[in-house]
Amino acid sequence: MEEEYIKLFLIWNLAFTFIANSPFILAIAIVLNIDDGSCDKPIRQWLIVWEAVNCFLIVIFSILIIEKINKKIQKFLLIFIFIPGRLFSVAWVIVGSLWEFKSDDCYDDFYNGWALNLATLIVDYISIGAFFCLLCYIGMCSCLTHMFRGWKITF
Repeated sequence: MEEEYIKLFLIWNLAFTFIANSPFILAIAIVLNIDDGSCDKPIRQWLIVWEAVNCFLIVIFSILIIEKINKKIQKFLLIFIFIPGRLFSVAWVIVGSLWEFKSDDCYDDFYNGWALNLATLIVDYISIGAFFCLLCYIGMCSCLTHMFRGWKITF
């Protein structure tokens, strides 16, 4: 039963990550190739790392959802790659926020990167909130399933 909740969690996480981040992955690739601007904060590097991490996580999500791979491989990927990858992603959003809001010249010197970074941060904060809400929901469902297991309700 818990495997079903984990699978549901991964499917929703993959769907949200793919739908929310795909436009940004494409936009970052276009902006970084077209605009040569830069500023004193490494927003360009932040966008490159953000794009690489999210592409990597989408691939890992996809592998975790495939049912035909070995359960040990799924568990390894979940524990040693997915969870640290998600934690790094959250830390990277915090770093991006610090660079975004402590930088005055990036707005003028690298506006496209600055605007893309801001939009990415907004969507990431929404994604982090949705991630924790989904995690709480699945946790409650799992607890309720265990709590009421074996109960017989008669009318």
